[in-house]
This record gives sequence, structure tokens and C-alpha cells, in this order.
Amino acid sequence: MRRRPGRGHLIPRNFRVERSPGSAALVLLAIAAVLSLLAALGAASPPGELPSSGAAELVAPDGHHERGTGPGGDVVRETAHLPGTRAFADGPQEYFMAIKDLAEVRSRFWVVETDDAGSGRTPELRSLDESGLHTHLIAGPRPVQESAQGWLVFRPALLELPPDPRAGTEFDSRGTVTSEAGQAAYTDRATLSDGSSFGDGCVRVQHELTIGSAPARETITVRCPGRGVVHVEGRWQQADRQPARGGVEVEAVPGPVDGLRATRIPIQRGGADLAVAPIGVTGVGEDRLWVGNRNTGNVLRLRRQGPAYLSELQVHPGGDLTMVAGCGQAVVAGTAQRRLVAHDAEGHWLWTTELEDVAHPAPGRLGEDLLVATLDGQLHAVSCRDGRVRWSVDEAGSAIQPIVAQTAEGPAVVTAAGKTLRMLTADGESLWEREMPDPVRRVVVGGDLVVVSGAEGRLHAFSTDDGDPRWLTRFTDPADDLHLLGGDVVLVRNGDGIDGVRLATGERLWHHALASEFSVTDGTTGWLAGPAEARTVSADGRLGPPQPVPARPVSTPVLAHGALGPVIVDSTGVTLWRRS
Repeated sequence: MRRRPGRGHLIPRNFRVERSPGSAALVLLAIAAVLSLLAALGAASPPGELPSSGAAELVAPDGHHERGTGPGGDVVRETAHLPGTRAFADGPQEYFMAIKDLAEVRSRFWVVETDDAGSGRTPELRSLDESGLHTHLIAGPRPVQESAQGWLVFRPALLELPPDPRAGTEFDSRGTVTSEAGQAAYTDRATLSDGSSFGDGCVRVQHELTIGSAPARETITVRCPGRGVVHVEGRWQQADRQPARGGVEVEAVPGPVDGLRATRIPIQRGGADLAVAPIGVTGVGEDRLWVGNRNTGNVLRLRRQGPAYLSELQVHPGGDLTMVAGCGQAVVAGTAQRRLVAHDAEGHWLWTTELEDVAHPAPGRLGEDLLVATLDGQLHAVSCRDGRVRWSVDEAGSAIQPIVAQTAEGPAVVTAAGKTLRMLTADGESLWEREMPDPVRRVVVGGDLVVVSGAEGRLHAFSTDDGDPRWLTRFTDPADDLHLLGGDVVLVRNGDGIDGVRLATGERLWHHALASEFSVTDGTTGWLAGPAEARTVSADGRLGPPQPVPARPVSTPVLAHGALGPVIVDSTGVTLWRRS
């Protein structure tokens, strides 16, 4: 991904300010005063929910990520809700400057919206209350001076959105801007207009900001309900997305498997489509399934009713989700608070286990245990019954999610760390390890072989029993995905297309220069999706005709296997595969 410097979208490129004498001393005094204020307020509980306001509907959920494209490459818009003093506990000193005159810090609901353009992260500190959404601080690389990190503090805060943000509304703000270079007066005039071309309820927000004697700078931002900022004109735009068409059934066509039928079903709540950024799918049945939602940190129980899956129950394990998996009769979620939390099918809490940060959203399953790799390089076997950690192995590695293999000694676990591939017994004892020529990227297990793709494009096969090498095949590009098709063919997806490789010998059987963004398989048939269409592929390399993708997902799809066939969940809904 190409990287480019970020820039606060309200910042004029050529404004001039006057430096204030003694500014360093004033900054220190201000910070000291604010620290005293926070200490006095810290014991009180912060506001727990977004204030009731029309502006709140146009703020993205906590932890939401909106991907877009800019002149220099990808941009991701991140949103964090930090009520009360939480916003300032670990924040930069500029945050203190933004609130030094505010007595109601604790009662404010703070929203930090950040554009991440690789090397340039541009945070914008806002507060939300019944009077609307207010901008207190904009920061970014070199918006004021070419030689230093810049920031602008608005006092009083600039009004970003009024409490009732309807098309045709006009409003203004005025006050003083403080920066590293000094102070200047500011005036902002804003107009709201219809933004429905980006989606239902979207609003186009046009600001004309004048700072000091510099010419006015116009910025145009589009906000949508539940998604926040989806477009900033001239700076970045949301990745292409087609309107979702729920319940579309793709007609069965002659292809690798006759009778294959894919049905796209929307996820809904309160009669409206619900965009889910899935992190795991489990408990799959014909009528119900559980899905973890990265956007909200909730785990949703979905029930099939007519043409939709309805969100009928949700549990909140606490914090951002890092993992969701089925574990016996439990649904287990990993959280950023370094915990595994289990609930039963009715949403009742079962157990909580403290564990380091989970490395992969889909843990392995070994009998009645979950195999969970953590970012500190350990592998843990966690009991599904009570959450007890049965064993842990240091330096097991977390380069791949744990994979269960069958050896002559019984079930075993494949792990990797950097260039080291390891095989462990079901009790966590070392069976063998193998040093690879380059870092491990992808692994698939088939029969008595472990097939490994490295960062340089080499594809190796080793015996599951003793790690002896069996064959080596070279590709130009490293594998993005490895799958097993029909038990004897490895499907390799990379930047050059897709290939079929004979599992036993490493012979390359077929190749298609087919561009795709992700692939999944049920073990028999591969399903590859691109920007506008999806295709199936069989073990012998036959491609099915293109199938329309009803809407382009903005989240990575996840796959689960149900009794009647595979299930794929992405931000556009649920896709069921059925064979007649």
C-alpha cells in the first residue's frame, strides 16, 4: 500500500497566525490545571451512552472502520467513543490544551475520528451532546509548519453538526484557533444538503473555514447514519459499494458441481438492513447462527425469518472482539481486554478466562478444547466446559492460526513462528520442528502432509509424522490463500491467479489468471469472489460461470460449515450454499 502524508481536512494550507509570547509557559500551566481537573473528576463515572441527538445518528459506532481510497492509496476512517475522562487518560498533551477551559469534561461524550493513510494519521477530537457534534482539535503531519507535527485547537469548539442535521440547514461558528505557531481568529460557515446518493439518510456537510487573514477553505464531508464519515471531497472517498439487494437468489448454473445454489440473505434489525463486520460465525443451523460484529463488539444471535436473518439477541463480552468460536455448547469470544468470555445458546454467561491478546480470530478445535494462539507466542488449550487452561506452550508461535492434523501418533497441532514450523502432540509436547527458508504465511493440512507457503512464493510439503520434506514447488507470488479441494488438490490463490497443485507430488495441474479478493471452500468446491462477480472452481480446474455478487463486501468474509452446507457472512449479509 502506498503511503502519503495526512492532513486535517479543515486546515487551510496557507493561513498565518501570530505567535503568542510565553506560549511554552502557558502550555505547562494549562496542562497542570487540566491534570488537576481530571484528578478531581476521575472518580465519577463517565456517560455510558451516546446522547440523544440527531447528530449522534451520523456518528459511527465505537471501533468502526470505514475504508476508502485517496490520491496516495488506501485510507481507513477509524472511530472511537471515549466518554468522560477516558479520552485524556492516554491522550497527547494537545488534548489537554483543547479542554483547558471546559469544566464539564467528565459529562462530555468524546468521539475521536482518525484518518489512517499509512504514514499519516490525522485524529480529530470531537464532543457530542444534545446541542450537536463539536470539533475541538484537529491534528496531522505538517498542517501548519513543514518541519513539525501540527495541531489546531478551536475555542469555543467549532460546530460540526447541529442537533437536527437536516438538508437545507445553515449554521456558523466563530472563535479563536490555537496552534504551535500562536493564535488567530476563526470563522466557519456551514451548510447541510442532501447526500442520499451515498445511502439513505446521508447528509452532505459543507464548511467554509477562515483562519486569520488566509483565504477561506472549503471542505465537503458526507456522513451517513450508523457509518459516520464515508467521504471527504478531494481527500478520500469510500471504497466502491453497490446497494445491497437482500434475499437475491443466484440461479443454479452448469458448473463444477451441478445443482450448486447460492442464496444471499440480508441481516436485519428493526426492519432495516444491518451491516456486520464479522469476526467469527458459529452455531450454524438452518434457522440460527451466531456472528461476532467487530463494529460494535457484540456477538449476535441471528434467526432466519422469511427473506432475512433477524438479530434477535446480542451479548457484549466487553471491549473490542478479537475472536468468536463455537466450543461445545458455548459461544466463546475473545476481547481486547485479554479475556475469553463464554455464553450459552440463550446468551447467559458461563465463564471468563484471563488470557493474553488473541492472535487469530478463528482458533483451532481439538476435541473438547479450543486451541488459542496469543500474540506473546504462546499456544493454549482451553477447556470448552469451564474455561480452564489445560496446557500452554511457550514459543509455539502465532504466525498462523493453530491447525489440527492427524499423525501416526494421533491428533497433533501445527503452529508457526517466523521461519519455524512446529508440530505438537495433543498434550502440547513437541513432535518435530522445521526451519523454513523464509517466513511462514499460509498452511494447509491434507492426509499425511503439511503444505506450507512462504513469503517468497515457495510451496513446501512435509510429512506430518516426522517433518521430512516431500516436495517443493515455486511460485512467483506468495500465496494469499491455501485450500484443500477434493482431498487431493491444493488450491493456491495469489496475485497471479489461482492454481491447482497435486497434494501427493506438488505437480501443478492447472492455472487460471483469475483476479479475486478472497476465497473459501467447503473441501470440495472453491468459491472465489472479485469486485463484481464470484466463480466456483472444482478440483479438476473447471470454472463455473460468473455469478453476480449482490453487493461488494467492505469486510473480510468469514466461513462456517453447517449441516446442510457452507455459510459465508460478510458486511452485505449471509450467503448460503445448498446442493440439490
